[in-house]
Order: sequence, then C-alpha cells, then structure tokens
Amino acid sequence: MKGFLYLFQKKKKMHNSDSILKAIDLLKEANHSFNIKETEQMRSIIYTNEMTKKYSDYISFKHISYIGQFVDSPKIICEQLANLNEEELRNYVSNLRGAFALAISDYKNETMKFFTHIFRIDNVFYRETENEIIVGTDPLIVSAVSNENLKPEIDISNSVSFLMNGYFADEKTLFKGVELVPPNSVMDVSKDGISIQYIDNSIEEMFTIKPNKEINNAIKENYIDAFKAVPKTSSINIGVTGGKDSRLALLGLLEAGYDVKTNTRGFSDNPDVIVAEKLTQKLNLTHKINEPKILDSKGMNVNLEMKALQAMIATSGQVYGYENIKYQPEYKGNIGVTGVAALTMKGGYSNLNNLSPADPYKEMLRRFMPLEDLLVEGKSTAYKQTLKNLVTSDFQDAQYKHALFYRNGRWTSGTRLAKSYSSDMYSPYYDNVFTKSIMKIQKQYLDNGFAQYTLMNKLNGPISLMPLVGSRWGFEKNKPVKPENYTGWLNRTPMYPTTKLANYNWRNLTLPDNTIIREEFKNILLRDSKHPIYEVVDFSKLKNLLESQLTSKHLKFMWALLSLYSYINYLNGETVKSKDLNIRIPETIVNELKSTPVTFDLTFDIFSTNKSLEVISSGKKVTVKSNSSHENDKNKYLTIFNSNISNAVRNEKTLLKERKEITFNMHLSYSGQLPLRYCLIFFDSNNKKIEAKWFNRTINKNIKNLDGSSKIPDNAETYKIAVKFPNDFSGELNVDYFFSVIQ
Repeated sequence: MKGFLYLFQKKKKMHNSDSILKAIDLLKEANHSFNIKETEQMRSIIYTNEMTKKYSDYISFKHISYIGQFVDSPKIICEQLANLNEEELRNYVSNLRGAFALAISDYKNETMKFFTHIFRIDNVFYRETENEIIVGTDPLIVSAVSNENLKPEIDISNSVSFLMNGYFADEKTLFKGVELVPPNSVMDVSKDGISIQYIDNSIEEMFTIKPNKEINNAIKENYIDAFKAVPKTSSINIGVTGGKDSRLALLGLLEAGYDVKTNTRGFSDNPDVIVAEKLTQKLNLTHKINEPKILDSKGMNVNLEMKALQAMIATSGQVYGYENIKYQPEYKGNIGVTGVAALTMKGGYSNLNNLSPADPYKEMLRRFMPLEDLLVEGKSTAYKQTLKNLVTSDFQDAQYKHALFYRNGRWTSGTRLAKSYSSDMYSPYYDNVFTKSIMKIQKQYLDNGFAQYTLMNKLNGPISLMPLVGSRWGFEKNKPVKPENYTGWLNRTPMYPTTKLANYNWRNLTLPDNTIIREEFKNILLRDSKHPIYEVVDFSKLKNLLESQLTSKHLKFMWALLSLYSYINYLNGETVKSKDLNIRIPETIVNELKSTPVTFDLTFDIFSTNKSLEVISSGKKVTVKSNSSHENDKNKYLTIFNSNISNAVRNEKTLLKERKEITFNMHLSYSGQLPLRYCLIFFDSNNKKIEAKWFNRTINKNIKNLDGSSKIPDNAETYKIAVKFPNDFSGELNVDYFFSVIQ
C-alpha cells in the first residue's frame, strides 16, 4: 500500500507532522514508513507499509508522489513530472500508461498539483477548511487531519448513494466536507485557492469511433501493453470464472509472456468451476479449486457485524460488507491479476444496455435509487441531483458514466485500496490509455460484446469459441450471426447451475431458508432507534420491512445499512456487541435441482403433414420442396417430431412441465417472397390441445427468420411448432437451422 497526504496552509498550522504520522498509523491500524517534505506553507507526506519501496522523489524543488502501477519507470515519470511545462505535463499524464494518482508540490513557487486517472482507479480526496487545504488518497485520513482533534468527522447525510449501491456512487464520502477530485482531471492548489480542469477531451469523445481492423489491432496492442505494469515474477496467480472478463485477462497475461497459475472459488458443481477447469486444461495451466468453508459438516461461524465492519475498515468506509474484503494491514508482496473494471469494455451495465426509456432521468432513479421510500423525507435530494447531472443526452450515456466513474471509480477503487495493504492487484482494465481507447468505440459495439469478443478472438480464437456461464456474447444472444455459424453457436450454449447448491450464497438474507441471517440483521439494526444512521433511514419503515418479506431488491440496502451501522460505532469507539452465528447449508439446498434454460436443435425433427411437401435432409441443412404430383393439395404444413400436428409427442425436446417460457427460431433461405403463418401448439398431460399461438411473417431476401416466444400455460406438458405454407407454393427452400430454447 502507498498513499499521500498534502497540506497547504491558509492560516495557522493545525498539527505538527509527528502527530499526523502517529494518527495515520493509528487510523489505519498499521505501521507505515514516511517520506516528508515541508515548509511553513506546504507539507508533502508519502506513507507506505511496503518498507523496501520508494514512491516519491524530489527534483528541481518539486516533491513528486506517484501512487499506483505504471509501465514507465519511476525515474522517467518523476523527471517528466518535474521538468515539463503546463501543456506538456497534461499531455504526458493524458497518455500515461497504468493506474494512478499523481501529486506534485512545487516548493519554489508554493503550488500543488494533483492528477486523477480516467476513471479514478486511485481516488484523490480533499477538504478545504478555514486554515488548510488537505489532499490525500484516503478519505479517513483526510477527514481526521482536517479536524483539531485528529479524529474523522461523519456526515451521515452523505450516505444515500452508499445505501442504494453498497458504495459511494456520487462525489461524496462518509466524512464531512471531504470531496473528490473529478476523473481525468488536474487540481491546482495555491494561495489563490483551488482550481480544477479536465486533462483532455476523452470524456467528450466517448462513443465517436466505429471499430475497424486498424482500430481493433490498436486496441489489442494497448491491451497487451497494459500488462507491462505487472512485474515479471516467478508466477502470477489469477482467479478464473466462466465469464468473459477473467478469461480475457488470462489470455492477455499469456500473450504478454507471463507464467500463470489459476484458481476458482466455488462448489464443485458450480458452472464457473466446471468451465474454468475446461478452459485451463485447454491452455495446459495449473488450476486450483477453493471450495467455500460452509460446505464442511460443521458449517461456518461468522459474526455479521464484524464481517460488515471489516470491509468498511479495509476500505476506509467506501465499500459495504457484503463484499468478501478482509483488512490485512501487513504487506505480503503477493501479486495478482483480475478482470475487474471490465464494465468499460461492455458498454456499462450489461442488463441495461438495450434500454432506451422515454424519460432517462426517471429510469436512472428507478435503477440506482430503488428504495427512496425507506429514507427520511428530503434526504435523497442531493443524490437525485447527481443522477440528474449524469443525464446529459440519453439513458445509455448516463448509465455508462455511472458504471465508469462510480462502479469502476468508487467501488473498484475502494476494494483496491483495501487489498493494496497486503498485496498488489492488477487489472488490464485499469489502464489509463487502454480505457480511453475503449471509451471512444461506438456504444453498440460495446453493448453487444463485439469489441470484447474481437479482442479475445485475436488473442486466442479457440478460447473465444468456448461456452460462457449464464450468457452468450451479446451479438449472438438470440441466434447465430450467420447460418454457417450455427453448429458453433450450439456448442457455445451457456452453462447454468443445475443445483441450488452451486450458486448458494449464505449472505443473501432474502432467501427463504436464511431465517437465521434475517433475524440477526433484525436484532442488530433495531437495537438502537437513536443511532445516527436513522437520521437518513426511516426507523419505523425499516422495522416494518424487517418484520415482513424481504425481496432481492433489499439485499444491497440491508448490507449497506449494517455496514454503516457497524462502522459508525467503530469510529465512535464502541465494540461489536453481536455474537457469532453458526451457518450451515440448508438441507433443502444441497440436493435440490434447479431448472435451467435448455437449447434444442430441431433442424432434423421436421416433418411434412402430407405428401404436398417433401422434406429432404442433406448435410447440415434440410430442404423443403413442393411435390409436383400433389401441388394442388391443400393444408401444406410442416411440423416437428412426427407428421401429425394434433399428435403430441413426449421426448426430451418436448417436455414443458414446470417451465415458464419457450422461444424458437427457424432460418429459411428462399429466392422470392413467401408469406407464412406459423404457430406454437401446447398439449396437456392427456395429450389434448390446450391452445395455439399464431404468428405471421413474409420471408424474402432480407427477412429469413421465423421466430417467436410464448409464456407456457400452467397445465402445458408438451408442445409442437407448425408452419403453414400457401396453397400455391411451388419450388423449394432450405431450412438452415431450427432451434428452441425452453426455460
């Protein structure tokens, strides 16, 4: 861990340097080494628990602090920061590779300058008081040093965004008067006060470039260059899941020439574990599976209040205790690489990418402040304004900025601060230059996963074609891009957990079987109605909620509330009062099967209902021809599983019991125009027809798919699909593929 604290005197000096250094050690419960430069006007303090490393330099009357991870050597960075003029300096930082926060104290001219990264992977906090301007990388320390008693001062009214998101999703902190330098900015401090400006136009240039071969190659080059910040040690350990982000980070490490070991946390039947095993075997890599302790027959002992508190201590009150964050103040020197902060490359929040609401601000409120009704009236005004300020054009622009500057810039930064005390964690998605290159790509290419897939495919084509867990690439979510890709598309059918145990999470207090967790939350949070948190949260409404049914939308809020509750008590010198719980996996979870979406290939299950149409299978496709000897026949139908539309069939592909929805897609190649009617037919347990849902589509050279979806009737057990051809149909067409998805 490394951090800085800079003080600019306006009037009297509040504290001597010795008392500040002691306060830093006390506040962070760690031993630090310090590098200090001071005059009557200014003080620059660098602190670290990495006793053998250097993170500052003094050149040409300038004290320079470089916090983070860089591709350039520290010597080069310091020389550039010390000697470049204003314009050159901004240009240098704009193009600086790595993840960082920078500070320069010019003792000759009595000025200070601070630079933030494109989305603030290392935040810079500041507070201006009557006597001083205090700037640093830890909000807790900035707050304490700004007060006469060297203790942090809480402003609970700032906590609304934290309660809604589990991290601060605005420009505030938990501490009174402590603010953030904006992303991609330079803050100047002098006798004239504070001025802040953007470093460059990167934020204005978002979504302006359509990718092509040249740009994709440049993105790959920037991506691989991002790994140059990772030291070449004996081995790099990376956590691998069944998703895209860690897979891409792993391939980047291999491409950059690192020796890699992998691990996955989860139960053995978790699809993340299964896919990670297949992936690492294909790459001939060492892979370790870490099963959760709760699988043990004795269960797991946990103190909920302490768990919430640990995360808050580790992140200086920035990230809630739902996350698995422990505070380990002794630096071990371990190096890890993750796929964290990939939202930049995915168009922001994947579940929001296809939304285009008529009222973007209203949608932002719905998504990022869903529980305003639990707050004391009037307390949400400031956060609502933050969300409104994000809406400068449409909803997609707003949600991307929220993901970039707050989920990446506040959540990722907070967790990174915690982990940096014991180890060095890297992600290629942190890189300043790589992020800026991705931000310029037109959003639809980020939304549908095309940019991420293209990069992965350039790194390792076969790996890019392996299945993902729980989803497909966005650009082929509903069907293959081209008919010739169908077989590969089928092979990439996502994996899903088949038992509830696979994704069991004891922290989810909204699960029906998690009574012991819910009761403990209730006992802790309703203990003191006069607690400061209830200046923002309505105690009576919370009590009613805890005595009724919690839903999934309450999960973040409850953990965020518990985290604030315990952290405020900790800052006030109180001890944890709650006791350990013994948590075991409910018996109902262990062997209970879970219904998962299933994709079935129906291409070779097509039949004609009479002799008017011929169905001929050849290679990977099916040809449907009109039979010239029966061309005057009526009722020209295709159906599936047998030749009788009314005859229900029971097999693996037809069963619908306890399923909710069915979708289907048939791709046809036909030279002319062909109006078709087609339907889904549902049958009950007695093989009697329940209902049919009809669709209409005219096939031509541009429209080639017969697709549809339907909710499955409660009493439906099997189905068929039928296609009615015009009575005057002649000639032939090809069925390139045909599939259904039942979920």
